[in-house]
Amino acid sequence: MASSTVQCHCRRPTWHIDGKGLHRQGHAKTESGYRILTLPAFVIEVLLRRSVASIPTEINAVFPSGAGTWKWPNNYRRTLRTALESMEQGGRITPHVFRKSVATLVDAEATLEAAAAVLGHAGTGVTSAHYVAKPAAAPDVSSILERFGEGRNENGG
Repeated sequence: MASSTVQCHCRRPTWHIDGKGLHRQGHAKTESGYRILTLPAFVIEVLLRRSVASIPTEINAVFPSGAGTWKWPNNYRRTLRTALESMEQGGRITPHVFRKSVATLVDAEATLEAAAAVLGHAGTGVTSAHYVAKPAAAPDVSSILERFGEGRNENGG
């Protein structure tokens, strides 16, 4: 599998045209939307398994609709909700939560710049403001702040 090359086209914006169904935009919104992602082994395994098991369609989607066309975004969300029903927080998880989770993990384990690049953002501003989770607790800087108390006694002196 190491020598295999898997090409994956990232999600592109879709729109509905009355009478013609769902269509994909043929280009990314910005230049930074064009990128090469190094995928983890488990993702490559899933993509290869799906490509072998799938029935070829004109659009060649990884997760097509039952009719072999583009699957509507609301159908992805419904499928996800159904799969996660048994989980306590299942109803609150959306596909966008996965995107935010990836950004938060990559920021924590690598850099904010790496998280922005994975998401296809031109800079780190949007990634930081809208995708990376903010820590619930501030960093422990109590040892630094102890300097304010050095040489002081209980009577304020």
